[in-house]
Amino acid sequence: MFPVYPHAQKPQFYRDLYLEEGLSAAQIADRIGCSKTAVLEKLRRQGIRNRPGRKTDPSNYKLHEPPYGFSKRDGKLVVNKAEMRICRMVVELREKGGMSFRAIGLELEERHLTNRRGLLVWSHGTVGRIFRRWAGKL
Repeated sequence: MFPVYPHAQKPQFYRDLYLEEGLSAAQIADRIGCSKTAVLEKLRRQGIRNRPGRKTDPSNYKLHEPPYGFSKRDGKLVVNKAEMRICRMVVELREKGGMSFRAIGLELEERHLTNRRGLLVWSHGTVGRIFRRWAGKL
C-alpha cells in the first residue's frame, strides 16, 4: 500500500473524516500515515474547529478516563456492571435514604466495596459526581 500524503488530499477528505466519520486528528493521521500536526493544520486552514461534545461521543470516546459506570474498550464506552451496581446503590441511598454523600461513602466502605482504583476509600466528591450523573437515569 502506498502512503497517502497529507498535501495530496483534497480539503473535503479531511472534512469528511473529521466531521462525518467523527475521527480525531490523531485517528486521521494514523489512517493516512502522517503527523497529527499536519492534519490539524489542514483542518485549521478550512476553518474547522473542535466542537463541544466531540471527545465524549460514546461510539468514539477520546477522553482518558470514562465516566463511573462505564469502561472504555476499543475507543467505545461499554457498561461496567460492577460499577453500575454501585451507581444504583448511591442513587438509592441518596434518594430513598436521604443520606449525605459522605455517609454514602462510609456505607460503601463498610460494605467493603472498592472504588475504581481498587481502594476501600470513597470521598464525598466522588460519590457526589456519581449521584449527579445517574440521578433520575437509573
